Amino acid sequence: MDKLILLSFDVEGFDVPEEYGQPLDKTIKFKASAEGLDHGLALLDRLETCLNWFKPQARFVTFSEFQAS
Repeated sequence: MDKLILLSFDVEGFDVPEEYGQPLDKTIKFKASAEGLDHGLALLDRLETCLNWFKPQARFVTFSEFQAS
């Protein structure tokens, strides 16, 4: 029997500088997040893991731009 493990990656916008009062452009935030995910996937490739991708329904939520009417 094969041993299997489910890995789940929650990729969020990189916002650490903003937590310390430094503004950061959205493109830089998402680029940093995407690069981090790429590094993680490269590690899995180097470990020669067998990956099965499931494409979930995506839901994008932002609370920083929400305005109640």
